[in-house]
Amino acid sequence: MDHTVIKGAEWMLSPETAEGAPQGIYGAQCLTCAEESGLVDDDTRPVGAWAIAHTRDNPTHRQFLVTTHKPWRVDPVPAIPAAEPEPDQPPQTPRAHVKPRTPRLPRALRSALRRALAYSGLLFLVGMSVASGVVVGMTLATA
Repeated sequence: MDHTVIKGAEWMLSPETAEGAPQGIYGAQCLTCAEESGLVDDDTRPVGAWAIAHTRDNPTHRQFLVTTHKPWRVDPVPAIPAAEPEPDQPPQTPRAHVKPRTPRLPRALRSALRRALAYSGLLFLVGMSVASGVVVGMTLATA
């Protein structure tokens, strides 16, 4: 575990790295008689040697609970400066890559316009699509 940062949090949990801080503290306990080895910093070999010696002295004691303690620390999350845009490039908007939509007439107005044109007998030949509500330009002709 290097660092754990929770988004929006003000604190950071990380392993203790101060001088002299152990990477781990190890110990074992016999599950048969509850006898315990001593705790040892940074080296599991003495704990393993104790378990083997304990089993040699008590041949039916063959199961152990091994524990590892790791020192941690909690520190404030360092402030991360906001990245500034390059001076020669304009700032980008979040949707700069999306083509803007063509404005549309409201549905009620499109329906009313369609009915009025059908009633009056006018036909749109070029440029206006009443169904989509997009107005570009129009040429009128009478039927």
